[in-house]
Amino acid sequence: MSRDLASAAVTEVNKNSIGEPILFAELDFPSGFVRAHTSLGTINWGGFDWLGVSTLGSVSAVEETSELQRRTLVYTLTGIPSAMIALVLDDDGYQGRKANLYLGFKDPATGLLVATPDLLDSGLLDVSEIEEGDTLSVTITAESRVAQWDRPVVRRYTDTDQKSRFPGDRGLEFIDQAAQKEINWGRRTV
Repeated sequence: MSRDLASAAVTEVNKNSIGEPILFAELDFPSGFVRAHTSLGTINWGGFDWLGVSTLGSVSAVEETSELQRRTLVYTLTGIPSAMIALVLDDDGYQGRKANLYLGFKDPATGLLVATPDLLDSGLLDVSEIEEGDTLSVTITAESRVAQWDRPVVRRYTDTDQKSRFPGDRGLEFIDQAAQKEINWGRRTV
């Protein structure tokens, strides 16, 4: 699938001296969003401060095909002090939450964004891996939404399950009694 870049970004790409390309990663954790970019310093964009991680952070290549298939992106942050391991390990429940990757350009003369960054990829956080040494290396995988098609949706034909999806619905209120009811079909009972 091809992407349309904003006209200012296309102009920047077509220049002889291109501005600095910057990737912006937005990861939704239960304790709050992590917003980082691949340059130095803090950039304010979209009403949020994005922390520059420069060479301490990386993102795997974004792959696009004409096929509808599962894709994964790997976000890596290195050089985290070992004392911060508790912060990384304590943030449970992030699986299935959003992960967005944007591409923007920074003007080398002014240090400002040339245009609003464009969305490159949107997925869901999956698993993380931590490598510990003198410093930590945290790797988080984000899968495309297509990956959800492979997961079974477990639903039960019960009153409890129905009310979890539609509070106040009484359509299956007597389903347990109906399942236990003996019905004589096609003949008379004595």
